[in-house]
Amino acid sequence: MLDYQGKSGTIFLSNYWYGGGAHGMYGTDTVFFDTDTMKVIGSLDEISAAPNEFVNFATEYFMQYYAEKYEGQDDFTADTLTKAMTGEGTWYFTDDTFMLEFPAYSFGASYAEGPQYFQIPLELCVRHLSEYGKQLLR
Repeated sequence: MLDYQGKSGTIFLSNYWYGGGAHGMYGTDTVFFDTDTMKVIGSLDEISAAPNEFVNFATEYFMQYYAEKYEGQDDFTADTLTKAMTGEGTWYFTDDTFMLEFPAYSFGASYAEGPQYFQIPLELCVRHLSEYGKQLLR
């Protein structure tokens, strides 16, 4: 699937694998890119107002906003969230939201609950983006 947001695009790649047990697992990988230059944006730091600013903001937001939902889950840590946004996870922008996605079973969720999504309204994100980042999402 391909989704466009302002001057950026996101390619969504669905994947499925079977590692044993009752059922297989599935997930999504994303590729975020500048539609004018076709340059892949591989890191949130490439569109952040300052090094680590966007990731730090998003991590703090998620830790506060989702604390009650995931209270007591060992994998709900700032480190897990930060790693997901710095190369080991699935993140993307929609028309009005920054999304961070984790596979089923993350944070104590059951398979039936599916992937776990963390969201931040785009309006809160904008001030943590560079001018280039803001232009991409307009």
